[in-house]
Amino acid sequence: MMTLSHELEIRLRADLGDKEFERLHFESVAPQIYNALNMARVRCMPFTDLVWNLRELERTQNAAQIVDCLCQLSLTKEEQSLLAPALKSLLERAETFPSKSKAQIDRYASRILKRLDAEFAEDIAGPFFTHTRKARRQMAFDAFKKAGVTPSLGCHLWVLYQEHGDQEYLQLIARNPDALLRLPIERILEELDEEYWRARVIQALLEANSELALVSEIALAYPIEFVHAVGRTRNDCFLPLLLDIFSTNKTKIDFLSIFTWCLGALKAETYLDMVEEALDEISKTLQKVSI
Repeated sequence: MMTLSHELEIRLRADLGDKEFERLHFESVAPQIYNALNMARVRCMPFTDLVWNLRELERTQNAAQIVDCLCQLSLTKEEQSLLAPALKSLLERAETFPSKSKAQIDRYASRILKRLDAEFAEDIAGPFFTHTRKARRQMAFDAFKKAGVTPSLGCHLWVLYQEHGDQEYLQLIARNPDALLRLPIERILEELDEEYWRARVIQALLEANSELALVSEIALAYPIEFVHAVGRTRNDCFLPLLLDIFSTNKTKIDFLSIFTWCLGALKAETYLDMVEEALDEISKTLQKVSI
């Protein structure tokens, strides 16, 4: 809430007179106080009353304050178990609302969904991935970027990707190791278009202590992504495999770039000189070609 500096108040009183200043100051500040009063009253509500108001949000006078308050709470599992059915009921009824009201409810609901754990969000927003309205589909993506993806939802997203080919399904899976490790990782790596997301998949594999044979096979197939993943894990136990990959990729400038970053992340100063040597060799080769 803004307050006037002492110097500005003195100047305004001199220009306007005390009574006019007080009137204008009241008209400026009072609406903020009324809004603060409304929010304070909402914050004083028992949680069960907040949930009841959410269920009937389109009829609630303080809808914005109800949503703000719910989004500011650190919700326990028990509170989420009460909140989730009310939110689901609201979203189901909102399908029959006029377009403007429907859009407003969707915006409110999207904010609250991001406060729920995956197990509660899945029952509400899981079906929205195939919803006819784009707003609901986006609500699902936004919710699970925040809440995470359960193994069961991960399987559902993999099926949806195979049906629709949308990379966002794979990217959601890649964010969540628990879901990812129950799926065909090599197939997912083949399907992902971007190096970054392939690196996220490999990182999950490394952090799950997967079989060395599989890790080695993937490292050879995706050297840049593997190096990126190792750097993200900060785990120097993969250094021997990194050095093997370096020996077969040291003539590739893009590989050397991410490899240097990875050595820094691992604090593996001992091996920095060999990167510089590799750069010198590339430079000499290019100079010979240009002559």
